Amino acid sequence: MTTSTLPTRDEVAAEYKWKLEDIYPDNSQWEEEFSQLPSVIEEIKTYSGRLGESGPVLLAAFKLRDDIGLRMERLYTYARMRRDEDNTNATYQAYEDRARALWSRVGEAEAYFNPELLEVGQEKINSFLETTDGLKVYGQVLDDLFREKEHLLSASEEALLAGVSEIAAGPSQIFDMLNDADLKFGEVKDEEGNLVELSQGRYLRFVLSPDRDVRRNAFMKFHEAYTNNRNTIAACYSTQVKSDIFYARARKYK
Repeated sequence: MTTSTLPTRDEVAAEYKWKLEDIYPDNSQWEEEFSQLPSVIEEIKTYSGRLGESGPVLLAAFKLRDDIGLRMERLYTYARMRRDEDNTNATYQAYEDRARALWSRVGEAEAYFNPELLEVGQEKINSFLETTDGLKVYGQVLDDLFREKEHLLSASEEALLAGVSEIAAGPSQIFDMLNDADLKFGEVKDEEGNLVELSQGRYLRFVLSPDRDVRRNAFMKFHEAYTNNRNTIAACYSTQVKSDIFYARARKYK
């Protein structure tokens, strides 16, 4: 009887791994982008109180907000996928955490945006759409904004919700670490009687086995790991539900 353990990432052929260098060539490029974004975040604040000035001003503000969003998506995606390569790697745990915190700052800086547009009013915004080249691309966004206006808060309240978003993500982050880093699923026997280390990635292969015993043992072994941590998982879920209820009430949903 032989035992097959999970390969380390270094042992996996390059053709089976994603190429995050296509996002940033190396960590130093990520750090450079991270260091540049705070000044751009400050720039979006300069449009506060000005969105109703003219169509071109509103268009410029939208474009800057888009630019920040795209850069933040790249920054966060790289950090999160690097962490996903090995969820026990503290370096990339920190990268993901820093990116998440920076995104929270973005939310706070842009919190004035929607409340101010509501104050400007739909009639004036529609006139901007008709007279400003390039602004119509945001027509659907603006329609949705006015349609959902009863669920939008003041600028200070929106900033507060944006600031708390990092804390509200806690249950999800805790479960991710448990699920993707700390849980161990033990070993099962394959169709030839060999012991194989079970993982989330290998589970589907065994649960679809033509051998009923292999399917059953894989199913029982896999879910045993969750049963053994049911109290921690239940606490994560309970806290997540409370977070959802908080946001629903804050935004005046029934």
